[in-house]
This record gives sequence, structure tokens and C-alpha cells, in this order.
Amino acid sequence: MENDLINQSYWHLITIEDSDDLPGKSIFDVMQVIFKVYKFEYVILNDINRAGKARLIRSMNENEGLILKSKEAVKSLLDITQFDWADFFLFFD
Repeated sequence: MENDLINQSYWHLITIEDSDDLPGKSIFDVMQVIFKVYKFEYVILNDINRAGKARLIRSMNENEGLILKSKEAVKSLLDITQFDWADFFLFFD
């Protein structure tokens, strides 16, 4: 079953270069464009390295690797000062 899922999936790597050192707002803006084209319902956050408010970082650490509602999870990006690296796995039912 797992192989069937992988064979029926489409995988894309998007690398974002940003002259403003990749604040959360830049990632949020890119996600909004993606959500206009694809109706992703869920996201898994993984391997996130960022700077921001301590409570937000703690919250993101607790949610790392969990399946989250995409639009709710993406809203929290606005409070991130800078991303060094992050994997966002977007998918729909």
C-alpha cells in the first residue's frame, strides 16, 4: 500500500531565495500563492531551523512531524523572524 501511495504522488522541491534573509512573511507569501493553485488541506512541518519568539518556536517544535491543517499552520509563519531551513510537506485528502 505504501508503494502505491508513493507511486501515485507528485513530489516537488521548491527552494526559496530571498534578499531579506527569509523571514516568515516571505514563506507565508509563497504558501498563499501555492494555496491558490493547489487546495492543500494538510501540512507536516519537519527539520525546521528558525529564529523567532520563544513560545512560537516551542509550539512549532511540539507540532513538528504532526499532520496539521495547512492554513492554520501557515498563519504562524508570520511571527517567525528568519528561517534557515524548513521542510513543509503539503498534501490533500
